[in-house]
Amino acid sequence: MIKNIVLDMGNVCCKWDVSYIASQLASSLEEKDYIIKHLFQTKQWAQLDQGVLSLQDAKKQLIEQIPDEKRDLIVYAFEHWFDYFDQFDEMEEFIK
Repeated sequence: MIKNIVLDMGNVCCKWDVSYIASQLASSLEEKDYIIKHLFQTKQWAQLDQGVLSLQDAKKQLIEQIPDEKRDLIVYAFEHWFDYFDQFDEMEEFIK
């Protein structure tokens, strides 16, 4: 008897497209590229994905590395990326 099923979120339950997500959070191509490099491609992001770093610690570490003039952009992206992490409609029924 199956008791548990573990599903990966990125590109299994939800569409994981860093370029798309960053483009929705940015107001220019420069901002999009900055978000990708300074949020999604950081060691903190990888550690979040591995479950070895908390959201609070990751945010704190990221903010410390960002120049003041880009801090609001990265904080906003960090706090809102999931708004554009769209679920695959067909997975909803499967999960139920």
